[in-house]
Amino acid sequence: AAKERRERKKSFPLCVLCVLLRLKPDFKTVPHLLSPLRDTCADSFVRRGAIVSPLPEGFGEAVKNPGPKEIRFEAHFWTIPNRGDFRTVHIAGGKVEILNQFFFPFNGLELPVFAMEYVLFGEKLAVAVLDLANPAGTPACAEANRALLRKLRARHPALPYADDYPDWYRECRSGDDLFVRSDDLVPLPALIEACAALAEKIAARLATEPAPVAESEAVANYKHHHRVNSPGLPFLNRTFGPEWTETFLRDHLFG
Repeated sequence: AAKERRERKKSFPLCVLCVLLRLKPDFKTVPHLLSPLRDTCADSFVRRGAIVSPLPEGFGEAVKNPGPKEIRFEAHFWTIPNRGDFRTVHIAGGKVEILNQFFFPFNGLELPVFAMEYVLFGEKLAVAVLDLANPAGTPACAEANRALLRKLRARHPALPYADDYPDWYRECRSGDDLFVRSDDLVPLPALIEACAALAEKIAARLATEPAPVAESEAVANYKHHHRVNSPGLPFLNRTFGPEWTETFLRDHLFG
């Protein structure tokens, strides 16, 4: 086991983090391990014309438990005209850091839902999920998404892939997603690189001509499924309160 861990450390150079420090949108949080990834993915969409979608007061930024156990919440939403919405939520404080990012395409586009969630707890990677869902796309769109994900998996064969999918996630995953757990943070640089590369690929496709697809009700159903099954519900309810959590998830993140 010790030998395997040493080999894994060789496979994921920490300098990858440095490569991802690029032009950043106006985030206010102090740096955390996932901040470079958050900024880089957002920049991929901002460079393609994403426009800030302001959130109501109290839902764009919040701080709980000021002091050593402070937990800071930030949400930033953008709309890409005639293309879709990019949304990012970053929670960090104490031993916990969570990054959620979604791109939800508008009806009539041959684009996937870009979905990611990375959860760090202390020196442990609780879970990292990276997927391109195809709730409303054609078979051709689904195949293009699978090709992108398979290339990522081939590029990072040493990642500690897991298969203990929660039932709710099993129902909506693409089947080629990256689902990773680790007792340490050794895989994190490779996962950061993979997510940034995938976000850039999807953002680059925003310029392509749309093709007719099924009604966007499928995307709305995908959002609802994530909202009611979000594994972060207990943490959000405990930290920010049930009323705030329900409003944020229903009206904003998955609205």
